[in-house]
Amino acid sequence: MFNYLLGAAVINYGVKQFFTRERPTLHRLIPIGGYSYPSGHSMGSFIFYLGLYIAINTLHHKLIAKKRLSSVDDNDSPFSNGNTFVVIFLRKIGYLMTTRFTFPLILLLIALIGFSRLYLGVHYFSDVIGGFILGTFWLSLWVRLLPTAQTTFKGR
Repeated sequence: MFNYLLGAAVINYGVKQFFTRERPTLHRLIPIGGYSYPSGHSMGSFIFYLGLYIAINTLHHKLIAKKRLSSVDDNDSPFSNGNTFVVIFLRKIGYLMTTRFTFPLILLLIALIGFSRLYLGVHYFSDVIGGFILGTFWLSLWVRLLPTAQTTFKGR
């Protein structure tokens, strides 16, 4: 998770340095420095909240498919140490993340964070959209590469 978020920050910084787009000057509600394009908050919120949703949802479905949530004492389970709290937490969080209202709420939260950047006058609309596009790219890359990395580095 650390590498995932650190990589996103490095990409955002690199793209900002490449484009060197100045921030809007009209109607700015808060003082802020640095370059405008892409919006780091938009990219970060997209990557973090949607990535968290995907990770918990995927883990929850994998554990349910293998009937891991019903058995804490399963020797093959990553929770075989008797860590009942983790299993109960995943059961509850996994249930919440799989309801039909969670995904639209997460998208609404991400959109509101993007809107807040416009409202505060620190980004242009294209900055926010650019942040979402970069976030989509980075998240898609990780979703695609993570299963490969897990099997490659398993047991190391």
